[in-house]
Amino acid sequence: MPFAGLMQRVNAKHGTPGATIWTVVVAGLAAMVWAGAVPIVTSLSTVALYLAYIIPVALGLRSRLRGSDWLGLARWTLGRWGPAVNLVAALYTLFICCVLIMPPNQLAAKTLAGVLGALGVIYVVEVRRKYRGPIWALELDRSFVRVHGVLRTHREFLQAVSRRFLGAPTRLAWSHANRTASFRLVGVGPSLRIECRIPGADCNPYLCFAAALASGLDGIANKMEPPPVFEGDAYAAGILPCVPASLREAVALFKSSPICP
Repeated sequence: MPFAGLMQRVNAKHGTPGATIWTVVVAGLAAMVWAGAVPIVTSLSTVALYLAYIIPVALGLRSRLRGSDWLGLARWTLGRWGPAVNLVAALYTLFICCVLIMPPNQLAAKTLAGVLGALGVIYVVEVRRKYRGPIWALELDRSFVRVHGVLRTHREFLQAVSRRFLGAPTRLAWSHANRTASFRLVGVGPSLRIECRIPGADCNPYLCFAAALASGLDGIANKMEPPPVFEGDAYAAGILPCVPASLREAVALFKSSPICP
């Protein structure tokens, strides 16, 4: 795209793409020189705004129908009413967009179709090959394979990371910001991390970090898929595996582990 470097530049002080904002403002004012463009620009802007609102809602509905676990990242959720609300919102937006591009605003519909077509071509030809998603999503994917590694091997490493086997938490599961789970993902963006809540203050920190790194790297090397994210009280979840109940059991697991030296 021409002037892409200038357009994507973000002002360090204000945190906004100033060149892009002013380009849009000037283009809009230039279009308004033609008096007949006023209702078309207004209608087109409104339709585009509705589409911008509904795209994440539609993607959320698709994820729900596919059984995605993305809801574990949400601050709050509508629960079982979520799909119905998503569907109603999508249908209403579709209806109101059709109303806004009906005559005498049919030129807005043609303009919108042209813009969407051009964006589609740009995506297929250029963007799809380069864009891999936001950095936080890529980090989250890497965290998923790491968390599988530590879940799969942590029972074998228990004798190395802690000398106590009673206390919370003792069930092996991962979750998002859930204090009852033995492993939880916390933070976003650069602060996204895995928190292991099993070791006690009496553990050997060197062995603890070595075990965590070894198990996480094993998950990455073998591209392991983690189990479904756990939701709820891990203390009361009897179906989850437990950490070893004794030092003897922990040592036996450690000796039989294929990744332990």
